Amino acid sequence: MTMARRKKTTTNERVRGSSWRSIPQSVGGQARTGEARRRRRRHWLGLAGAFVCVAALVAGALYALGSAQGTFSGFGGLVRGEPLRAIELRTDGVLDQAWIERVMMVEQGTPLVRINLAAAKARLEREGQVRLAVVSRRFPDTLVVTLEERVPVARILIAEPHLAPEVRLVARDGVVFNGRGHDREMLERLPFLEVSQLVRDGEGIAPIEGMERVADFLERSQNLAPDIRRSWRVVQLREDGLIGVRGSGGPVVIFGQGELLPQLQRLDYILDFYRTRPRTPPRTIDLSLPGQVPVEHATTRQAGPRARATTTFSR
Repeated sequence: MTMARRKKTTTNERVRGSSWRSIPQSVGGQARTGEARRRRRRHWLGLAGAFVCVAALVAGALYALGSAQGTFSGFGGLVRGEPLRAIELRTDGVLDQAWIERVMMVEQGTPLVRINLAAAKARLEREGQVRLAVVSRRFPDTLVVTLEERVPVARILIAEPHLAPEVRLVARDGVVFNGRGHDREMLERLPFLEVSQLVRDGEGIAPIEGMERVADFLERSQNLAPDIRRSWRVVQLREDGLIGVRGSGGPVVIFGQGELLPQLQRLDYILDFYRTRPRTPPRTIDLSLPGQVPVEHATTRQAGPRARATTTFSR
């Protein structure tokens, strides 16, 4: 009898022939290694840190918002906004506290958070003397007003229909305004401005074009020839773009657009010339023409008050 030979089965064959269910599995699906536990711990620590950061950002945002509105006093809770108790003025000019309070129309005791800063700024800048206004809150109870004021360079006489003439001031940028707080002696040294016409702008006067050049002319004249500049009572902004000046009872002097110092030197020479000839005072000295300086003056009294004669000075 022949017996069947049993074939030996290898380990690999036993594994291939087994079901996946025969492979050992971890109970409950949880890893048992130390590395897995460390990863899980780092994961939860990261989540906790992220939560703390978000909570801090939210708290900071709420605190900043409450501080801006005057409703927070730290993290302790909410309090009512403090009433206005003081207005602090910072200015580079001459306006005072009483003027600021009157123009802004903000009553003492108004809650600081309820003051309309934009409206207060607009009221201040509507006054021509104020070039720039910055209004801000300083908690708990102070309003800070910072002003940049316009500096007058000339005066101008405004004649409204059915109203008495009124003297106003003109700044370098041509803005016409009612001056307040300026020294009287300083204002009296400013020349009066003559222009061909003024343009109405709403309830006020539109800025006068060309004033930047007039301001530079007056400043340079003061630096180069203060004695001559001191005698000028009127400065003219002419339609032809030239600048004229006139002293008290003196001639009208027309300046050209060239270099100023030679023109002032020629003017000084001509004025000295006529000081020795008081019977024929000059009426007009024109320094704007190239090559010569025509001087118009009155002739003798017998020739009549309207008689004119011209003398030409070579340069």
